[in-house]
Amino acid sequence: MDEKQTAVLTVNYEKKVAEEAAKDRPYNMSLEDHLNAWEQSGKVHLRNRSNYGYVMTRKNLSEPFSNDNYLITVRWRSQYLGMMPKGGKHTDEAKEKIRQARLGKKFSAASKAKMRVAKLGTKQSEETKRKISEGVKRSLAKKRGAA
Repeated sequence: MDEKQTAVLTVNYEKKVAEEAAKDRPYNMSLEDHLNAWEQSGKVHLRNRSNYGYVMTRKNLSEPFSNDNYLITVRWRSQYLGMMPKGGKHTDEAKEKIRQARLGKKFSAASKAKMRVAKLGTKQSEETKRKISEGVKRSLAKKRGAA
């Protein structure tokens, strides 16, 4: 695992610990355990925010994170773990979680920090710079035309 991936996973670990503390649940994995879990999975390079990116979730949702209670899986699978009871109908709680997920939320400060770390050292191509510039110009032109 390279330095950049370690930095991103460290930010992710700190965010996860804070999230679990806010829910009054312990996070029973050390930073070293967290990093080792990702390294052993071989999926570090596949972590991202898409539905097909890999995430760490709990196997048993009623237990806190621990060395025995984690699973590294594709995001879309983790979102529905434990939500569908037998009989195939979503609970009201699950429906609300799905509704909230579809609303589209702004990135948290922790997410922004993680993305900033992930972008360190990368350079944009001239084509990308040109496209961004054109997009900004179009956006400004629309705003000026609407005003």
